[in-house]
Amino acid sequence: MTRKRRRPANYPGGYPGLISDILVYIVSSIFILLCGLLRIIIEAPIMTYRLITAKGKNIMLLGFVAVIIAMGGYYYVTSMPAGGLNACRDASLTIKNGQTLASAADELEEKAIIGNRSLLVQLVSLIGSANNVKAGHYDFTNNRSYVAIARLLLQGSNAPIKVTFPEGLNYRQMAGLAQRELAVDSFEFSQACRDKSIIAAHDIKSEDLEGYLFPDTYYFYFGADAKLIINAMVDRFFDIFDDSMKAKARKVNFSIHQVVTLASLIEKETALMDERYLISAVFQNRLKLGMPLQCDPTVIYALPPLSRPLLMKDLELKSPYNTYLNYSLPPGPIANPGKSSLDAALNPAKVPYLYFVASGEGGHLFAMTNEEQNENRARAKQKSKPR
Repeated sequence: MTRKRRRPANYPGGYPGLISDILVYIVSSIFILLCGLLRIIIEAPIMTYRLITAKGKNIMLLGFVAVIIAMGGYYYVTSMPAGGLNACRDASLTIKNGQTLASAADELEEKAIIGNRSLLVQLVSLIGSANNVKAGHYDFTNNRSYVAIARLLLQGSNAPIKVTFPEGLNYRQMAGLAQRELAVDSFEFSQACRDKSIIAAHDIKSEDLEGYLFPDTYYFYFGADAKLIINAMVDRFFDIFDDSMKAKARKVNFSIHQVVTLASLIEKETALMDERYLISAVFQNRLKLGMPLQCDPTVIYALPPLSRPLLMKDLELKSPYNTYLNYSLPPGPIANPGKSSLDAALNPAKVPYLYFVASGEGGHLFAMTNEEQNENRARAKQKSKPR
């Protein structure tokens, strides 16, 4: 199948663009041809001398023209912006391990960093080898020439990568994200989250670092060490969970670990900031009355990864994380909560609610009694019916 050539979004099109592209191709092809001829000239000077003297002045004139064209081609690939007049002045590209030069060149052309992928592929092969292109994150903050880009791809880049870890992921999900974005081995990441030396170094009372990998935007290098990433995220957690939060936890008779655990339940129950304080109140009211929290996400956490909705039989799972069978907080966090959920765990709303149910409209309905809860369930079920 013939590969359809893709154009940047800002490619001008029409005859001017077509003519420009043809000229680029002609000049680049002549340049590559002349490079080969010059190599022959260097390696076989005697043969070159005889060829020139045999043909006389016409050959000399042809050689002069060839030198002029070669100089123009050299200037084009070493000094002119690779993207031409439409070059993108601020763009980035991440080349993953195992990605081919042709694929990377396609992306560069799509981002308007270069105007001719074939020329770049030829130059990389001429300067080095297509198999030696380095994986990494590349920032193109100015109009680089073809040669500059080719050399950069062969030398590698040390530009940091901006990566965002969303709120509510567990550490295994964060390991997957780190592998996709940073080429960090997900197994090594997960293993580091259970590393006793790292846990002890941060004085965390837990079997793992679940809950303490603060969700935020970070800058790491491609292929960074998993332990370096994890330590940075835990350090960020303690930047957020500062002395005032620690004092508040002592005041309400919670350990840091209990606050993080409760915050993780709140994080998984709702994405609405205002609701987090209400859900915190429900959970804490139930704890005070000795009621089970009945938090579905805790059961989901204890189960193998699900590709289906939670079923009634799942609620019978024998696990310390099953808050339908156990009348307390689970033994540890079930996700990594953000700042608002941590704050909600420490500052529940002053309401008497003991129940809540999804409203069917993105939020929740709250109730004080089981009867009200059943009415809210019926109301939510009615709203969720297709119209």
